Amino acid sequence: TAFSVGFYGQFTSLTGYICPISKNDTPAGVDNKEYRLELASGKPYFDLTDNSASAKIGRYYNTAISTYTNTLLEGTYTGSGASTGIHVKVNAVTVDDSDDTGGSYVAMEDKNAPSSIGVFSPTDKNELMPADSFWSVVWVTGSKALTDAESNQMLQLCKRLAGE
Repeated sequence: TAFSVGFYGQFTSLTGYICPISKNDTPAGVDNKEYRLELASGKPYFDLTDNSASAKIGRYYNTAISTYTNTLLEGTYTGSGASTGIHVKVNAVTVDDSDDTGGSYVAMEDKNAPSSIGVFSPTDKNELMPADSFWSVVWVTGSKALTDAESNQMLQLCKRLAGE
C-alpha cells in the first residue's frame, strides 16, 4: 500500500543516528519493523522492512542536511515492492540518490509495531532526537505517495504553522 511520512522541524546536532518517525519496535528477542525515516550522520534515509524475509528496501540522500534550519523531511512509497518506488524528499524536492536494500523484499507485514515520533524503538529508546531539537509537524498519509507538488503544499502549510 502506498503511503508517505513527513517531519518538519530542525536539528541541533546530526551526530550518529536520529529517527524522527518510525513504525518499529525491538523488544527482547523480537523485531517488529515496518518503516523508518531517519538520519545517519545527517543523511536522510527511508527504509521499509519485511521481517519474514529478513529483507528491506530503501533509498537515501548521500548528502547531510543542515543543522539549525527548519527542514521538511519526507519518505514516500508507491506500493511497488521495489526501491524505485521509494523516495526521500528534503523541502519538497525528491533528492534520493542511492539504494539501501537487502534480501528479497515482499511486503511490510508487522502490523503490531507501534508508530513512534523522535525514537527508532520505544522499547530500546535508541536513535533519539537530540534533546534541544524540535519538530512542528509530523504526519503519515495512508494510501498515497505524495507528489512533489503535494509535498510543496505540505511545506507551505508547515511554514505557516511554524509562524514562518
